[in-house]
Amino acid sequence: MPLFLVFTAALGFYWVTLAPTVVWGDSARLTLRVVAKEPLAFGTAGDHPLFVVIGRILVAALPGDPARLVNFEAALFGALAVAVVYRCARQLGTSRLAAAAGAASLAVAHTFWLHAVMAEVYTANAFFLAATLSLLLDWRRRQQRRYLAAAVTVFAIGLTNHLVLAALVPAAVVFVVVNTPRPRVTRRSLWWLGGAGATVAAIAFAAPSAAAAFQRLWFGPPSIWEYFTPTIAPRGMAREAGYYLLYLVYQFPSISLPLGLVGLWTLLRDDARVGALLLLAVAVNAGIFIHHTGWESPGAAKFVFYLADYVVFSILCAIGVHEMLVRLASQSAVDRSRLWGTTILAAVALLPPLIYAILPASATRMGIDLVHARTLPYRDNQRYFLNPNKRGEDGARRFATEALQVVRPGAVIFADFTPASVIRYVQVVDRVRPDVILRYSPSGIVVVEWLFDGGHRRPTYVASLTHGYYDLSGVAGEYDLVPVGPLIEVRPRAGSTASASGRGVP
Repeated sequence: MPLFLVFTAALGFYWVTLAPTVVWGDSARLTLRVVAKEPLAFGTAGDHPLFVVIGRILVAALPGDPARLVNFEAALFGALAVAVVYRCARQLGTSRLAAAAGAASLAVAHTFWLHAVMAEVYTANAFFLAATLSLLLDWRRRQQRRYLAAAVTVFAIGLTNHLVLAALVPAAVVFVVVNTPRPRVTRRSLWWLGGAGATVAAIAFAAPSAAAAFQRLWFGPPSIWEYFTPTIAPRGMAREAGYYLLYLVYQFPSISLPLGLVGLWTLLRDDARVGALLLLAVAVNAGIFIHHTGWESPGAAKFVFYLADYVVFSILCAIGVHEMLVRLASQSAVDRSRLWGTTILAAVALLPPLIYAILPASATRMGIDLVHARTLPYRDNQRYFLNPNKRGEDGARRFATEALQVVRPGAVIFADFTPASVIRYVQVVDRVRPDVILRYSPSGIVVVEWLFDGGHRRPTYVASLTHGYYDLSGVAGEYDLVPVGPLIEVRPRAGSTASASGRGVP
């Protein structure tokens, strides 16, 4: 029953703060794949077929805005992950109050909460990570192979949601080896292992289709290989490690941060093998992305890949709360552990949402830009990125709807990925303005140029003029940039003619 209550409370919290419709960027692209029933893909690290399939089931089974239902899928996985964190803490011997505090610390952690209220795959990854850890703890306690088989099965299913779950493998393998009584390495087992490896290698290199699939998976896009290159950049890695620590502080901006550190010390003292499992899980995941300095944290969403570490840290937080309650009870003649536990739980659960609500407006009033994100219509960057609460967040849909309303017949809109993904969603799902051509680049600069239809120049618009996103050198002749609704029209000047040698004048 407590496990169900934790799940229900988390789901209710996410339901209240859920984005009501489609939001920007990757979330809009993922929602479109679900709602428009695009063909399932299994070839790269960015396909996420499990999330897509489950999203389609929810959209078919439940009423309401399809985009909100896909957002709700992320909330479901988020609530499940919070509940499994509670279970992990209880498996490690904490009290119910301490386990609830640990679960609450994850539920309101910035990045986790943010991705639990919009269509993203990271709360699902968190659930499969926590579930695998929980089953490994069951196996360690009972030493029954069915729990180990269940852990492997859950892990394998989780990989079809996101391959980043594979970062758990080194920690899990070490944990199984050190907790296996009288591990035996026989000649027969070595033959089986060698035979299996040779078979996989033969298929990968002998079958052209298998080799091509592996190459597509490894090199992407998105690419995996670059995270494992031997290149070491000490300064860049130190900078990324600094951002990692700053992100950690912002996830747990209350007493949950020191309590997590207390929990780590306690676990290493009392159960070093489990402590090593959790610590190694964090170290491998963090190390992979800190090492990849080609993708820097400033101005990017790199922090999402540290979310798995916050799941582990919330378990450590529960252990830290339990340790503090035990010490407080032993130092007082009257057992006030329940009162202390309730106070800690309230602080862990209530302080972060309050901080997230206050900080954006405070930073804006002081003229401090903490986000450094590009400007988009109907999006307050500080509030959008710093406060996970997305209740009433309809700016993306408003932008796309108005953009498609204001453009002239047969127009072409040039847009970078973030606004283009929303325009495309509204155009396809709402079935509006099929006459409008959308030109965008998934990555890199969008080159703007004149497009013609039967010798007539199409009305041309750009979603924004953000520096580094758009290149207007392909527009021949003189032109003006005229705001039209949320877009900017590239309007030829009277008497100007398109020519290969012409030059645009903004």
